[in-house]
Amino acid sequence: MYSGVLGHFFPDVLGKDWFYFRINRHASVELVPAGPGIYELIAIQTATHFLPIINTKINSHDGFATNDLLEKHPEKEGFWRIYGRADDQITLANGYKTNPGPIEAALCEDSKVKAALLFGRAQTHVGALVFPTEHVDPADAEGVLRFRDHVWPTVERVNATVPKHSQIFKQMILVASPSKPLLYTEKHTVRKGATLQQYDEEIKTMYILDDADGPEHLIAPESWTLTDAKNFVRATVRQYAPTVTSDSQDLFEHGCTSLHALWIGNTIIQALQLSREHRSRNFVYRHPTVDSLSDFVFGLAQGRTSPNSEEAQLQASRAARMFALVEQLSSNLPPVSQGAPVVDDRGKAVVIVTGTTGALGANVLAKLLGAEDVAQVYSLDRTAPDGVPLARRLEESLEKRCLDPRLLLSPKLTSLEADFTVPGLGLPDDTQQELRTSVTHVLHLGWPVNFNLALESFGDALEGLRELVNFALASATRPRLVFASSAGIFQGPGSVGPVLEQPIHDPSAIAELGYTESKWVAEQVLARAAKTRGLQTQVVRLGQLTGGAGGCWDTKEWVPALVRTSIFLKCLPRLSGDAQWLPLDCAAAAIIEARDAPHDILHLVHPDPVPLSSMMEMISEELSLQLCSYDEWLGMLEKHAAADAIDEAAAQELPALKALDFFRGLRSAGTADADVRCGNAAQASGSLGRARRLGAEDVKAWVEYWKAVGFF
Repeated sequence: MYSGVLGHFFPDVLGKDWFYFRINRHASVELVPAGPGIYELIAIQTATHFLPIINTKINSHDGFATNDLLEKHPEKEGFWRIYGRADDQITLANGYKTNPGPIEAALCEDSKVKAALLFGRAQTHVGALVFPTEHVDPADAEGVLRFRDHVWPTVERVNATVPKHSQIFKQMILVASPSKPLLYTEKHTVRKGATLQQYDEEIKTMYILDDADGPEHLIAPESWTLTDAKNFVRATVRQYAPTVTSDSQDLFEHGCTSLHALWIGNTIIQALQLSREHRSRNFVYRHPTVDSLSDFVFGLAQGRTSPNSEEAQLQASRAARMFALVEQLSSNLPPVSQGAPVVDDRGKAVVIVTGTTGALGANVLAKLLGAEDVAQVYSLDRTAPDGVPLARRLEESLEKRCLDPRLLLSPKLTSLEADFTVPGLGLPDDTQQELRTSVTHVLHLGWPVNFNLALESFGDALEGLRELVNFALASATRPRLVFASSAGIFQGPGSVGPVLEQPIHDPSAIAELGYTESKWVAEQVLARAAKTRGLQTQVVRLGQLTGGAGGCWDTKEWVPALVRTSIFLKCLPRLSGDAQWLPLDCAAAAIIEARDAPHDILHLVHPDPVPLSSMMEMISEELSLQLCSYDEWLGMLEKHAAADAIDEAAAQELPALKALDFFRGLRSAGTADADVRCGNAAQASGSLGRARRLGAEDVKAWVEYWKAVGFF
C-alpha cells in the first residue's frame, strides 16, 4: 500500500455506472493529463497524508506517481473509472499513446480469439499479436489470410470505438505460433513484454513489409481494362478505408487519412510499376472517389495520361470549376424571414459558434462564455465519427489549448451536435425554432484544414456553409453570418501588390490549393447572398495564427511541421517577407470585438509584423539549428520525397512531406506571407490594435509546448 485509500471506501450507488468512483475528499491528489480525457493519478504527501515512497514532484510537492490512468465520466462531474496503466501504454513514433487493455479485451470477445496483445512502441501504428482458439499455421499464408478475414468484423467494430492512431490495419494482425505460447507470471497474469519479445523478429519483419508493400493479397490485374482497374482500386480503398462503401463517396469525407492515402497511392504505384518521374504522390487527393481514381488509373495504364498532363488540364479548367461551384451553391436561395424575433431585453448577443473543437473555436468559445455582452452561446459541431459525446470533446479541446474546462459549466452554454449537410442542420424542430427567433450572430469557424485535398473534397464543408446561409435567411432575427476565411488565399499567380480588405473577384489571385480555393468559393457564395437577399455577412480573413495560452500551437500546422522537419534535416530555412503571425487568443478576441463592425471584410493579421528572417533566427537559436537557404532545405525534402517508399515513420520525422505541394508553393511565392493590410480590423478591435510584437519569449513558449506534447 503506497498511498492509502484514494477512492471512497463506501461508494455511491451508480447503477450501470458501478465501475466509476469518486476521489476520497481526505486524500490529496493531482490528476496529470496523459491524453484526451485521460489523467494519471498522483498522490501528494501532506502533513496528514504520509507516503512511504516518493517518486515525483508536483508543483514542488512530494508525490507518488501511481501509474494508474483514470478516465472522466462523460456526464457526472467528479466521477472516474480506471482506464489502464501508464506503463502499459504504447507510445507511437508521433508521440500519440495507445492504451492496449480495452482494445485487447474487445478483440478477445471474438470466439476465434483466445488472447490478443498489442504492439507498436516507437512505430507509426499499432499491430495485434493474436492467439487463435483453433490451430492456424502462421507459415500457411492462405490460412493466415482466412483467419484475418474471420476476425476482421470484430477488428472493425473495435476500430470504430478508438482514436485513429490506435486503429489496427488488417495486414498488422500477426497470428501467434503454437511454439511461442503465452507466458504467465506466478499469479497467472500474462507477461506481455516477455511474450511479445518472443515475436520480436516477426514484428520487425511485419513493419518492414508493411512500409515497403501494399496488402499482400492485392494482386495487380493481368490486363488493365476499366473494369479491372476499378476492381483493383475498390479493393485497395476498402482495405485501408473500409468505411467507404460507395464508389462515388469522397474518401476523405469518410475516414480516409493521410496515412491511408499514402498506402493507397503506394499500392497503386507498385501495381502499375510506374517510373520514378511519374510517381506523383498527390493523385489520390485529386481523385478522391473510387470512380474518379479508377478512371485515372485506367488512363495511366493505357498510357493516355500522366500526372504532368493531368496537372496542365486541371490548371486550364481551374477557374471554370470554381465559378461553377459558386453558381451551384448560390442557386435557389430562400426568401428572407418575415417572422417576429425574440429579442433579449438586455440587448445582449446570442451567438452560434462552430468549430469549437478546433484551436480557434475553443479560444473563441472561452472568450464568449466570459463576455458580459453575450447572453447565450450555442456551440454547434459535427457529430464525431467515433461517437465521443460533444461535451467530452469540448472539455478535451479546452484542456489541450491550456484553457479552463470549467468554463463549460456556464449556464450560458448550450452544446448541439449537428449535421451540416442536411436541411435544418439535423436539429430538432423546436431547437431550430429557438435558434431562428433568438440568434444574433453566427460565427462559422469550423473548416477542414488539409492542404493536400482537391477543391472537390471540400464539398461537405461548402454544403455546410450553404445550410448556415439558409438558416440565417430563415431567421427572424436576421443574424450576421461571420465566416473565418484565410489571408493565405492571396498567394496565387495573379496576386500582386498589397492586399486590401476588399472582395477578390479574380480566381487567378487565389493560391492554387484546394483549401484556399474552397475559401474563395465560400466568400463568393456569401457575397451573392448579401447582394440578392440582403444577408448580413462579414468575412474575416485570418493570417497565420500562433500558439495561444501557454504556447499551445497545434502540431498539425505548417510552421510546426517545418520546425520538426528542420530538426531531422539539421537545418532551418531562411524565409523572406514579414511574419504577420497573430496569437490565437488575440485573434479570438478580435473576432468577438469586431462582430458588429461596419466592414464586410476584415483581415486578422498582426499589425506590427516581425521580419521572417528574424523569426527564423530566433527559432534556430532556440533549437541550436543552423540556417540554410530555402532552396537548399526544400531540395533535401524533395530527395526524401523521391525515395522508392515513403512510410509513415518518415512522414513523422518529416511532417512537411505531408504538405509538400504547399512548401513548394512557398518557394514559388518567394515569401511565406503576402503584404496583407489590416487597417479596418485594427480599428474595429482594440485587442488587435494593441497586439504585442512577437519575440524570443514567444518562440520559447512554442518550443516548450511542442516538447511537452512529445512532438520532438
